[in-house]
Amino acid sequence: MDSRSPNPSPRPKERIAGFISRRWLAVSKKAGPTKYAMHCFEEQRILIASNTWWFTFSTICSFLGLAIAILNSEIDFVVVRTEGDHATWHSVSHVLKYCILGLTIAAIFGLLTFYQGLLALNQVRGMYFAEGTSFASKLHLSGLLLPCTFDILVHLVFPFPVYTSHDTYVWDSVLGHFSQYPAQDLLTCAMFLRVVLLPRFLCSFHDLNAPDARVYGRLVSLDVNTDLIAKVLLNESVTALGVVWVISIGVFAYLLYIFERQDADPASVFSLARYRNCVWLTIITMTTVGYGDCFPSTRMGRICTVAACFFAVVLFALTVNCSLRKLSLSKNEVTFHRVVERVRAGKSVVRHGALLIESVYMRSPMYARLSGRAPPDYVDSSRPKPSERGYQ
Repeated sequence: MDSRSPNPSPRPKERIAGFISRRWLAVSKKAGPTKYAMHCFEEQRILIASNTWWFTFSTICSFLGLAIAILNSEIDFVVVRTEGDHATWHSVSHVLKYCILGLTIAAIFGLLTFYQGLLALNQVRGMYFAEGTSFASKLHLSGLLLPCTFDILVHLVFPFPVYTSHDTYVWDSVLGHFSQYPAQDLLTCAMFLRVVLLPRFLCSFHDLNAPDARVYGRLVSLDVNTDLIAKVLLNESVTALGVVWVISIGVFAYLLYIFERQDADPASVFSLARYRNCVWLTIITMTTVGYGDCFPSTRMGRICTVAACFFAVVLFALTVNCSLRKLSLSKNEVTFHRVVERVRAGKSVVRHGALLIESVYMRSPMYARLSGRAPPDYVDSSRPKPSERGYQ
């Protein structure tokens, strides 16, 4: 087009600049985008705090139920071995089982509320759910259906108030007869699956669970979840590893105690009918020492011991990795060590150089002329003189 026309077409750079200025004006006219972002951030912080509270409530109820189940099993084992009227004990046992039931229902309610909070948190972060979508469908779309189902199924295994008074018989080829286990003892052992909640409970209080850390993770396309926080804890925290070791030893020792106490001889010093002997056996087994003073005799006890061995392999690998990270020098420490070594080496070279120059100067005629003394004799007295070597 002619440059003298009244409406000349803008150049490409002018078109780009005009587009940017129009977009900036449109954004600036909106009602506070920064305020909306701050509102979303604050809402995420509130939801994360609420989820942490509900998961803590569920974990506490879950482990209280486990503690009451252990108490119920221990009292039942002591009462069964004694003679007398057990009517009072049966009443106490039913009360304890109903307490376990109530705590389990409370734990499941807390878990469902926790997962509802996770769905709300996903909606705040931009995930869209159509109206009328069921709770299960939302969990499936968010990838939370399997974890939620697993958590609920774990809590559904516990000593029920009814139909748990009979015994279970397991054929033991080692002993040559059936091993008798009360049903409530086996259900109590199954309740130890609730320990899987403990890592998530500990990770919920970590700094990486904060909203700003999750925002930074999204900027680098990284999902800050429980798995990531657990990896960080097991790689950097010696305390977390110590807690895992203590819990694993306690759990495997109690399982071994449950499986062995029915057929063990209580009068023996190394009897596994004592919990302290089970702890000792678990420690020497997981640390691959194996003194041989006590060992499991039932099939279920041996299976528990083998499981403890395989779990100890994983714990040893994590312990070695954490120890190497703690004992290895960082980049700054390596640089500092190298600088100090170079400075010391330089000082040593200067000192030896000064001694060499001094010795050469004292042997020179200039030193004798200036000082009026003969050069010092540096002949080694330990070497034989020429006359002693046969020379004239």
